[in-house]
Amino acid sequence: MDDLRNVTFDEFSKALTPQWLRNLRIIQSGLGSGVFVFCSVVFLLSSAPQSSQQPKNSVLLLSVLSFVHMMMAMGVYAASAVVYNMLFSDANLTRLSQKKACPGKETVFSPAVQCLSLIFTASIVRLAMMEGAAFFGLVVCLLGVQWGVIETRGIYWGNLFSTVIFLAYVIYTFPTRERIEDIFKAKISSMYKDQRVLS
Repeated sequence: MDDLRNVTFDEFSKALTPQWLRNLRIIQSGLGSGVFVFCSVVFLLSSAPQSSQQPKNSVLLLSVLSFVHMMMAMGVYAASAVVYNMLFSDANLTRLSQKKACPGKETVFSPAVQCLSLIFTASIVRLAMMEGAAFFGLVVCLLGVQWGVIETRGIYWGNLFSTVIFLAYVIYTFPTRERIEDIFKAKISSMYKDQRVLS
């Protein structure tokens, strides 16, 4: 059994090819672009004339949705961090280490490549969860725009907080070789984990 925690930094660095890096960049850019485009549409609609007719209890409904959004976002941020760390737990690393490579495909399922796949999976799962909260907040803003409420009660623009956090996270964690190597050192490699414990 090849333990993923015993993969050396040189092996991992060699497996991290430009193609792997490009694929993750494309995925992360796509997730961020979707939210950015939706946000742009909401702002464009807010500048257009809106109907003067408002649904009954529209302000109350927006207040309830805003509260739900806030609770949902906080829950998602906490859950995404938990799930992200669970994917790098010793139990999951052991389970992945026990997977056998298919005959003739040892390179595809090599331990170093498995480490890369795990990092990419964890990153995408966390982004997808945060993206859900951002879209929910944008929908609340869109409803406020369409109902003409947000024009007189700008406080509902506060639902953009999850969008700002998501886009900032996309930019801050945008994949580079150094960042991915740092994740490997911090979350997978037993050698670097042991060094942190000793220090």
